[in-house]
Amino acid sequence: MGLSAIAIGTCERRDRLLLLSAFAMALLTLLGATGEATGLDRKFRADTRKTREYSLFRQGIIYYGALANMREEWLRPPHGEVRRAHP
Repeated sequence: MGLSAIAIGTCERRDRLLLLSAFAMALLTLLGATGEATGLDRKFRADTRKTREYSLFRQGIIYYGALANMREEWLRPPHGEVRRAHP
């Protein structure tokens, strides 16, 4: 992670930075898994491939970068998905 190349003043600050990094990685991975569950990963995959092209983390980074320009219907899950998620 490049920690040997930088100087961090205190151990507490280092721990906070690592915790923030872990949260960011978890949220990006969750965003990638959500995109894959809703079918957005098909836009990054060749038609002939059935397996995953990018990791869930990488997909999350792509989706996060594209959130501002995504179409409105891509941001909402299908109607049946919402009903199944909240009984």
